[in-house]
Amino acid sequence: MRKNYWKNVVSIGVIALALSACGDGSKETVEEETPESTNTKVSTTDRDIFVPEGVTVNKSLGGDFNGAMIFAGQDVLPPAAANVQQTGQINPQATTLSSRDMAGFIAQRPAPLGTIDASTVLSSFESSLTSSVVTSLTSVGTQTFAQSQAVLSNYTAVLATPTKPTALANSMIQAIGIASGGSVTNLVTPLGEEQEASNYRIYMAVIYIGMTASGLDEVILLTVVVPEDLVASYGSLATGSTSSTNVVSKGATLSSNSNNFTGAAGNSNADFLFVIDDSGSMSNEQTALGLAADAFATAITNSGLNYNLATITTSDPRSDPANIVRDTDADGAVIADNDLTEFKADVQPGTRGSSTETGIFNAEHVLQSIALGDVADGFMTSVNFPRAGSSVSVLIFSDEPSQYTRRSGGLVFDPVNNLFVDRGYAVHAIVDENDAAGSQYDDLADNTGGLKADIGEGETFQTVMQNIAQQAGGAASQFTLTETPVRSTIQVTVAGSLIDNNASNGWTYVQGSNSIAFHGSAIPAEGQAVEITYNYEAASPSGVVTAVDAKVLQ
Repeated sequence: MRKNYWKNVVSIGVIALALSACGDGSKETVEEETPESTNTKVSTTDRDIFVPEGVTVNKSLGGDFNGAMIFAGQDVLPPAAANVQQTGQINPQATTLSSRDMAGFIAQRPAPLGTIDASTVLSSFESSLTSSVVTSLTSVGTQTFAQSQAVLSNYTAVLATPTKPTALANSMIQAIGIASGGSVTNLVTPLGEEQEASNYRIYMAVIYIGMTASGLDEVILLTVVVPEDLVASYGSLATGSTSSTNVVSKGATLSSNSNNFTGAAGNSNADFLFVIDDSGSMSNEQTALGLAADAFATAITNSGLNYNLATITTSDPRSDPANIVRDTDADGAVIADNDLTEFKADVQPGTRGSSTETGIFNAEHVLQSIALGDVADGFMTSVNFPRAGSSVSVLIFSDEPSQYTRRSGGLVFDPVNNLFVDRGYAVHAIVDENDAAGSQYDDLADNTGGLKADIGEGETFQTVMQNIAQQAGGAASQFTLTETPVRSTIQVTVAGSLIDNNASNGWTYVQGSNSIAFHGSAIPAEGQAVEITYNYEAASPSGVVTAVDAKVLQ
């Protein structure tokens, strides 16, 4: 019998609070005190880390390793995900699933020398992996939660020779799971049936917990590897296993919560502003973006969102803002339906634009709003973009640093205090990672809960765009949770039926907005009862994601 790894069974404690359900889509909250979760947890010296039910935990490793290995195979997958490989609907080239297709580990270890936060630790780990384990490592989405000292990222990785998931996880433990000079014993032997692959997806979370009783600054590391051709089946489980919300204080007693909603009429609104560098060096990147437009449109459509799209360039908007607005079919600057042909053309504006690239300045310029306190309406505002009540995502594609002051009259842009942060607009930065130190794109993404990715890796744009679409689905979701959940304990039912966790026809948890997004056939119909239950840590120590931090986009 297949295990349902998202089913969270708790012993009911004292009901502390119950609010009557409302028929207009509002929430009913039921809190229970001191429940016990059946989800497996890994205990390190300073933290407890929960994993989804059904994920196998191997705690027998020895030596200088402080943590455990984790594994999963087809027996814990929801039927829709397990059947993907047989039906060929998502990935017809995939190998048959086995009893161990996902491998990874959870570890607590000293922060590498010279690192001061989760982001610098992640960079150090990336360097260690590329120097000893993988041939190449390309981020397809990195998200920072600064208040909680957590950073989440997933990568496409290429290996020199085909390798089994367990063997890759073993190599990664030795490269980044223990401190330099340490050793680990009793590594798990790969199964004979495991698929060998050269192309992998690596999911990683780093939580910087700071000074511990050891006298050292330490970090928690959550890592999972899945062969690239099995991501359609295991991506949701891998994401759930590496959420930093799974990390709680050592010995914490969790509380249980149940948020109840009623499916509302109509779709949630989401508006997307694409900011495309149209300078002479962007030809290849624009072509890759055009090819990725199909994946983006599919992901957005599958989310059930009512979406608008608009595109501007990074050239000079000051004399006439319309000069930077893309409208290839001359029917208006906003694409309000699934016109994929125009969308593909709009995001490929050509390369005859200015060599002064001001992506942030231009987005700010066209999004100004008198109603929201600005001195004038920007061009996009004048054409009712964004719509009132919509979630807003700004996607900046550029291979050069932001040159904001070149057009601002010398005014310096503040990545912390600005229009985007104030209005809850998520800014996603697909830029040259070599410019991060001298560019404000990455900083703005960090401060708005956006994703970061490398524009130099055009072949990954499809995955990047899918990730951004999922983030937008969460930001526009009607189903925002009242507490930050331990991710592994979430259970979702619609009209009394348990819903699987997957991004095709199920639900996903979007940490940036602390919400549940539904996809495909799982989107609740009007009037259907939606119940989301989960455990949470009522009081979080430094280094553990808090409700305030997770709701950065709200």
